[in-house]
Amino acid sequence: ALLFFLLFGGEYYGTYLEKATFYDLFYISIGLQLVIVYLWLYLAFHLVSSFVIFVYRKKNRLPDDYDDNFTVGIKKLSRFFFFVIFAVYAVDTAIIPLQDLLASLAIGTFLIGLVFKDYLLNFLNGIDIMFSGKIRLGEYVKIDNDKGKVKDLTFAHVELLTDAKDVVYIPNNYVKTKHVVNYSRSRVKNIFVDVTLDKSRFEYYKELHRYIPSKVVKQFPDIIQNEEKVRIHFEGVEKDSVKWSIEYILAKYSFEIENKLKNFTGEMIVDFFNRKDKLKKKKEEEEEAGDDPKKKDSPIETTRRVDEDD
Repeated sequence: ALLFFLLFGGEYYGTYLEKATFYDLFYISIGLQLVIVYLWLYLAFHLVSSFVIFVYRKKNRLPDDYDDNFTVGIKKLSRFFFFVIFAVYAVDTAIIPLQDLLASLAIGTFLIGLVFKDYLLNFLNGIDIMFSGKIRLGEYVKIDNDKGKVKDLTFAHVELLTDAKDVVYIPNNYVKTKHVVNYSRSRVKNIFVDVTLDKSRFEYYKELHRYIPSKVVKQFPDIIQNEEKVRIHFEGVEKDSVKWSIEYILAKYSFEIENKLKNFTGEMIVDFFNRKDKLKKKKEEEEEAGDDPKKKDSPIETTRRVDEDD
């Protein structure tokens, strides 16, 4: 842009400056001053943040394009302070002297604090989340009822990417006050599948207790290593149903694995009862056929069977 100005705009602006008044020259000088300060500040903050990130990556033997909470936090803090310092300088230079600005702000500090209290607290909580390391980029977490992979951390919110590819934005204040589960750091990675059975089905409980572990281990040998990693817990009895839960202790965890296990569990139980219903129906039909005189063996068929036996 500067080269374009020197090549094509110099003559035009030279003529303009000859006719410019004192105030025109004053504002032009302020504009040029702000442009120079903007570029200088941007370069300074960029170099400092890049150097800090470079040292951090080299110290921890990380790839040059690796990003985590620390690098993201440094980049965002650098941009924030660059904007704040430039904004204060611009206001002091072009609008209100800094001393007068601070005096004006001091008068309304209490009101400003009341209005922006939640925003300030959200900002401070964002810094704490970034640099505390309790939640890191790429980790699987559950914040209250929201579960997903941490995609980004900002001063305003935590960004989660669910397995359904939905993006959820959770304010930092909410994150700090809610129960957070970090599945990526849990030593024991387990999930629970709640099951509700009609009381008429409870006669199959013991058989299901043996059937489910063997079936699941056979289907997911790399995730559930043996049948002892499948535990069935009796939860209670209601008016017309019985509640119990299946606990899976996993060798590795992801929300994709959790969804597969839950879907497989549901399909497995439905298939189990479908087969039981078919066997029960077949048995009832055989019993009805045995009691029906029309379907009993005729004397000729009985004599033939006796002869064959002889």
